Amino acid sequence: MRYVASDIHGNYDLFVKLLKKIHFSKNDTFFIIGDVIDKGNQVSELLNLLLNKLCNNVVILLGNHELEFNNFVKSLINSDADDETILAECKKYLNVQTISFEEIEYFKNLQAYYEDENFILAHAGVPCDQNGKLLNLSDATVEQLVYDRSFKNKDFIPKNSKCVIFGHTPTIYIDGQKSKILKYQKPNTIGNKASDFYKIHIDTGNYLTGILGCLRLDDMQEFYVSKFD
Repeated sequence: MRYVASDIHGNYDLFVKLLKKIHFSKNDTFFIIGDVIDKGNQVSELLNLLLNKLCNNVVILLGNHELEFNNFVKSLINSDADDETILAECKKYLNVQTISFEEIEYFKNLQAYYEDENFILAHAGVPCDQNGKLLNLSDATVEQLVYDRSFKNKDFIPKNSKCVIFGHTPTIYIDGQKSKILKYQKPNTIGNKASDFYKIHIDTGNYLTGILGCLRLDDMQEFYVSKFD
């Protein structure tokens, strides 16, 4: 099975709770659409899980927080900081106990989107032209893919495109309902596959709501866990 979530923001306990709820196994794949770092206080534990224990079953895409970390590292290198200083500053930035250059390089090489025959995954969405048609992904800048918030607008419906699955903005700011994944379904469809939807907004804002949700891409079923349970 394939699953997708976004904006975990260092919440290791809640993510592990979610993995248990979906009975995640070595035969499954979990896509995370950016922002695994910052805000939460368990970044170290989360990175160890994602980059080591689950490295063969997890695909992490670039979010704005990872891009900002990469820019921070670049600024250290441009300032001629030595290796010891770079590692020390990165540990402080990420609020982690340890960090390696291999892990720093991992963040540097994150892709900004993932495309399947039925859907596109991108942290903030995909830029469109004035008629609402998606730009070619090869023409989109990294900054557009991780920062542009136009896709979150409820009234914006992309035209003639694959389903775009995105995060970046907590859905509580869109409809006021905590924990809800927002699906925008095409007319006359059943709703059990990605191609039945225009777009799906999956950032449940766990650092605000205490609720983390994910979507199973094989049948579009939603799963939620709460820190209050």
